[in-house]
Amino acid sequence: MKKKINILLIVVVGGLWGTVGYRFINNYFFNNTVNNITVGKTAYTTKLVTQRDTFLLENMNRDPFLNKMVSVATTEITSKRNTGNIKKHTTFMKPVAIPKYWPEIQYHGYMKSGKSNEVALLKINGQLLKLHKGESKENLTIQNVYKDSVAVVFNREKKVFKRI
Repeated sequence: MKKKINILLIVVVGGLWGTVGYRFINNYFFNNTVNNITVGKTAYTTKLVTQRDTFLLENMNRDPFLNKMVSVATTEITSKRNTGNIKKHTTFMKPVAIPKYWPEIQYHGYMKSGKSNEVALLKINGQLLKLHKGESKENLTIQNVYKDSVAVVFNREKKVFKRI
């Protein structure tokens, strides 16, 4: 009994895979025309045609990753031919200059007056600065100030610096 069921299942699975293979091969190796359809006295020939969908992409004025605006520069190209002057307008986007590398940062300590007013002493590229929590300087933002470290955000990247 089990042997008959196994044979039946093998035949069914083979038939399914055969159907899948036939449809796959049919799409690539056979042409897509239907020849001579006769209706009454007139013969019609049809051809299956697929058309591509086209669309136009627009330039973006905002960088979606850095959430900053970019400037747009335009250039005008003229060329002379026998048919006359042809002007081509091309636009391209120049990204706004953004510092890519972390500056040299050293954490020297903090001062606290009251519960909310915390000031961090940082040496940024050799210049000693006092920065409050949440304050920005040279694209650096002080996120948190602790006794032994400070959390700094630069271009959406966060680093923690230990006290020297």
